[in-house]
Amino acid sequence: MKDALINYSKKSLALKQFWMPKEFDDVEPEMAEELKRNFLIPRTTKTDFRPFKEKYGFDVPQEIKDYFDLYWHSYVCGCYDCMQQNETDCHKFDDGLTLFSVMKKKRESDDDVLLHENGLMDMTEEWYDDCREAVDEEPALAKYAEDMEDYIPIGWSLYYAYRVFFRRSTKEIYLESYSYEMGFVGKEPIARSLPEFINKLYFNPDPQFYK
Repeated sequence: MKDALINYSKKSLALKQFWMPKEFDDVEPEMAEELKRNFLIPRTTKTDFRPFKEKYGFDVPQEIKDYFDLYWHSYVCGCYDCMQQNETDCHKFDDGLTLFSVMKKKRESDDDVLLHENGLMDMTEEWYDDCREAVDEEPALAKYAEDMEDYIPIGWSLYYAYRVFFRRSTKEIYLESYSYEMGFVGKEPIARSLPEFINKLYFNPDPQFYK
């Protein structure tokens, strides 16, 4: 994970301005300035993940813990060509896929990053709610909800709002299905691991894309 984040940071910094407008507005000012210079800030503390286990009944996988605890960093995002991984039931997302950020906001503790909007706990709760709502509306979908706890949402696509999942049992990365009638999650993984996923993110070669 460390090598993947360092590799990604080098690609991001090469863009000169990798951040989006207002991305750092609520972040501690000193941290925001250092993130703009270096993208990564080594962490000296570890996140307390006990609230997640208390709420959902299982530990956060080590790969996701490492994503939190190695560095403070902005969103990890970029284009990802799923077609390179598997030609079946996958889509090419030139619009980009995004993983949640790990940044300390003003007047927060180091542990509050776990509770951010669009963060790990928030996205997991929303995922469970959506699965249950889908089953309530269409009971035949219940078979797909049986393994919803095997998938932890860790990100999203920028325009189509598909979730990006870490599968606990295999440690592979999946995309949400575009039709729940075919299952809640795509049949094929788009990456064999979280570090592989991060390493294969790329940026649009046209510099005008980022202006």
